[in-house]
Amino acid sequence: MSSHENVVIVAGRKVAWGLYQLFKKDKPVYLCQEDRFFNEGTEYIAFYFNKEIQTIVPKIIRTYTNIDFEGKNEPAVDAIIQKCEKTSFKLTRVNMVRCLTEESDARTVHLAKAIPNNKLDWKGDPVAFMMGSFRYVSLDRLKAAKWTSDLK
Repeated sequence: MSSHENVVIVAGRKVAWGLYQLFKKDKPVYLCQEDRFFNEGTEYIAFYFNKEIQTIVPKIIRTYTNIDFEGKNEPAVDAIIQKCEKTSFKLTRVNMVRCLTEESDARTVHLAKAIPNNKLDWKGDPVAFMMGSFRYVSLDRLKAAKWTSDLK
């Protein structure tokens, strides 16, 4: 990817999509685990869930670092922690909160359709699109892709 492209991180953990769904009516967020940081220039986040990239690609609009679980954060972050504590989501290893645009925000990208995984190994057997927790793609490639194999 060249440095002038809009960079998208595709989050592959199912908990990422679940948290987005939990918070999308309030303030959508992505929570980063300890020792996981985005490459500089990452502007958007896409969600890989159920063997496809979902259609909603929110823009990252704010980042909070050094999360304190004893209520010594900005009020917005403490509200996120409190909401998560009322669910099954475990936040003990979170070190960063990324605030995202809402679905209705003009800065949020809406793909025409979800992008299904069609990757195959050398024998022709299906393989996972996501080999780790996330991977990077350009926004232009993501918009043009019909299949995950288009995102080389």
